[in-house]
Amino acid sequence: EVGDANAACGGLLVLLQLHPAASLVEPLLLAILDGGRQLAAEGEASNQTGGEEDGLTDAARLLLSWRQPLGWLVCKCDDLAAGQRQLIGALAACAAERSALLPQAAPLLKALWQADLLQEELLLQWAAGTASTAQAQLDERLRRFAAPLVEWLQSTEPEVP
Repeated sequence: EVGDANAACGGLLVLLQLHPAASLVEPLLLAILDGGRQLAAEGEASNQTGGEEDGLTDAARLLLSWRQPLGWLVCKCDDLAAGQRQLIGALAACAAERSALLPQAAPLLKALWQADLLQEELLLQWAAGTASTAQAQLDERLRRFAAPLVEWLQSTEPEVP
């Protein structure tokens, strides 16, 4: 069951004493997404394609609610860019294991971007295929499904801080 996202940080702190942060990103992401799928199956969540107003699926909204522990774990990686690349790679691996996640790639990546867990520049580099990864086939499948978000990001004006 999906528990309190803020309470998860304590468990992550304990796990970080035994494992590098990068190795925990994928299992945490998979647990979050599987927990959301379980809630939807039990009828405690709305339908998978709900939320037309913000373009996010329920799974994407769930990721937004877990932004603090996910962000904390990403920041604990060797560097921020490496952590963000690990997060994208973890999403690709989760989508490979759970093919139902592939059509949700754009909303999931959008949720991670909106939560400031992924920088726009790094996301666009990944989408262009300029960031080299060991899981090129997984990334390519995810890129195809993420294309609507990437096209939207490329067409928007850059935000000035």
